[in-house]
Amino acid sequence: TIEDEIKQEQSEMYKCTTCSEVFISNVILLKHLAVHTQSSQFKCTTCDKVFSSKRNLKRHLLIHSETKLYKCTTCDKSFTLHGSLKRHLLVHTGDKPFNCTLCDKAFAYKENLKQHLLVHSKTKPFKCTTCDLGFSDKANLKRHVLLHSGNKPFKCTICDKCFSNKSNLKQHLVLHSGIKSFICTICDKAFANKNSLKQHLFVHSDNKPFKCTTCD
Repeated sequence: TIEDEIKQEQSEMYKCTTCSEVFISNVILLKHLAVHTQSSQFKCTTCDKVFSSKRNLKRHLLIHSETKLYKCTTCDKSFTLHGSLKRHLLVHTGDKPFNCTLCDKAFAYKENLKQHLLVHSKTKPFKCTTCDLGFSDKANLKRHVLLHSGNKPFKCTICDKCFSNKSNLKQHLVLHSGIKSFICTICDKAFANKNSLKQHLFVHSDNKPFKCTTCD
């Protein structure tokens, strides 16, 4: 099974011994090693990436060119490589052939499924260099690092409040929309987000976790 493949790969080296960069699969690591081991014969003069063959270099050079021969007939988006167009078309078809057998989540691409499987494992190869917190994927690490940097690039256009990630901004915008999708099944009170509903449910329960240390 694909889970067994992941476990097998996880038992091997994912970490580059030269620069310590971590990768989600041995295949990607091997491709990366070309940067350290290959001669400069097949080197991109624009971004200094190194390739193992002239053919791969030629394919890569299309990324830097303005030429995008492969056009999506649904949304007019264009791509330099035919493979990139094929991957993009899955966005329109909604086809997600790669299923996780652990949680029934489905993915359009095999590498996304392999990345997702790390969530179910104890493996967290992406470490924060500031606080040592580990993450199963690079995107979550990047979001986390913004907390340490204080950088909040996502700004609300209504009240100028800023957020470190896009999902928090989207959640905040619900407050301005007036939409309250989370409804209490006991008293029908509605809330803009799930956390507010969960907090409200304490009113209906005997659970009172917040205790005054002075008067009990």
